[in-house]
Amino acid sequence: MKLLALDPREQFEVIKRTVRRIHPELGEALKPVNDEVLAVSWELEPHYYGAFKLNFPGGDELSRRLFYQFLGCNDAATDPFVYLAGDSQSFTGGWIEGAIQTGVNAACAVIRSLGGSLYTQENPIDAARPTAYDYNPR
Repeated sequence: MKLLALDPREQFEVIKRTVRRIHPELGEALKPVNDEVLAVSWELEPHYYGAFKLNFPGGDELSRRLFYQFLGCNDAATDPFVYLAGDSQSFTGGWIEGAIQTGVNAACAVIRSLGGSLYTQENPIDAARPTAYDYNPR
């Protein structure tokens, strides 16, 4: 939040100095593209909700459908040929694990959809258990 008081160029310089303390070579390599610094802060954007996705009441079923959407590759008649990936499609929104997991799921779905085979039976498609938990409230 404190960086928001600075203009984008000053924000960049603060970040560059910080990176330089941790990794000097990387800090020196940071340079604005075309000498332009662009800063987007979720705190200032009207429709950004922050770093973490929280479900609304009853939203667990939607999260389940988003997360397991990649399994559409198993049925040629309904295969969407588009697979969602990212932390907002996972149960762990805002964390890199959810983004990586859904990315792997989507990559496996593309392979399966295009007729390829996956190396092991423990791949995300064959190991998925979308009905392991009952998401419907009683």
